[in-house]
Amino acid sequence: MRVLAIHNPDSGSGSGDLFDYLKELVELGCDEVVLRNIHAHEDDQVLLDDAHDYDLIVLSGGDGTVATLNYELKHSGIPVQVFPSGTANLVASNLSNDEEPVAMAKAAMDGHTESFDMGELSYQDKNGETHYIGFSVIAGAGFDATIMHDSEDLKARMGQLAYFAAVLANPNPEIATFKLDLDGEHVEIEGIAVLIINFSNITFDVSIVNDASPQDGLFHVAVIKSGSTVQLLPTVISAFLDKSGNFPYRPQLEIFTAKKVKVDANPPLHLQFDGDVIEGAKTPFTARVLEGASKFIVDENSPYYRSAD
Repeated sequence: MRVLAIHNPDSGSGSGDLFDYLKELVELGCDEVVLRNIHAHEDDQVLLDDAHDYDLIVLSGGDGTVATLNYELKHSGIPVQVFPSGTANLVASNLSNDEEPVAMAKAAMDGHTESFDMGELSYQDKNGETHYIGFSVIAGAGFDATIMHDSEDLKARMGQLAYFAAVLANPNPEIATFKLDLDGEHVEIEGIAVLIINFSNITFDVSIVNDASPQDGLFHVAVIKSGSTVQLLPTVISAFLDKSGNFPYRPQLEIFTAKKVKVDANPPLHLQFDGDVIEGAKTPFTARVLEGASKFIVDENSPYYRSAD
C-alpha cells in the first residue's frame, strides 16, 4: 500500500499527531509513505500530479485545505482520508471517525470508503474571468463570510471560540435582497446570508438543518432572514438541541433544496467556502452538486459506515 499525505503546516496548533499516524502506518505494514508540505503561493495541483500512483491520499489541514485538494481529486475514485489538523475540522467532524492517530492508521489500512457529494462554486472576478472552487461542507455569501473574515486573526488564540467572538462583534449584519434560481425556480427573499449546505454540521456539532444528506445529490439552501444576531438565538438554541432530529424548529431560516443554485444579492456580498473567505469575490455566484465526487475513508464510528454484511 502506497500513501501520499499532504499537510498544511500553517493549520491549527501544530500538533505532532500526524507524524504519530504516519509512523503507525509504517508499523502496520504500509509499503511507502510520502509526506508533502503545502507552502504559501504553491500550486496545489502540482502536489497531486502523481496522485494515481498512490492507494490513499491523506489530507491534513483545515477545511479550506481539504476542500481545495479534494476538489482536485473529484471523481478520481482515489480514497481520501481527512486528518483533522485545522481549527474547526468540519469535514472530519461530520464524518465522525475515530480521530486518535493509531485508530486512523488502522482505518486507513482497512480501506473502508463511502462516496459523498461535493459542491462546486463558480464566480467571475472583476475582469470577467470565471473561477471554480470545490467545497465539502458549506459555501455561502453574506454574514457567514463576514464571520469567517473577522475570526481569522483570532483563531490562533481562541480556536473555535473565534467564530463566536466574530458574531458578537457584528450585532447588526447587513440585510440584502437575494435572488435565487433553484433548478429553474426563481425566489426573491431578504436576509443576512445564504448558505449552500452539503454536510450540515458546523462548529460545536451544531446542525443547521436536520435532514441534509451529503449523499442524496441535493443541496439544502438556507437563507438566514434575521436582522440581528439576537434574533438568531431561537434558531441557534434549536440547532444545539437537535442531535436526533427532534428539534426541527428553525424560525429564522427559509430552507430550499436544489441540485444547482444561482445566487445574486443587492447589495453584492462577499463569498466563503468551507470557512475560507474568497478574496475579492462577491455575488453573483453559482453552486452545483457533483454527485459522488468524493471518496472518503470511514470507520465503524461514522454514521456513514455501511457494513459489507
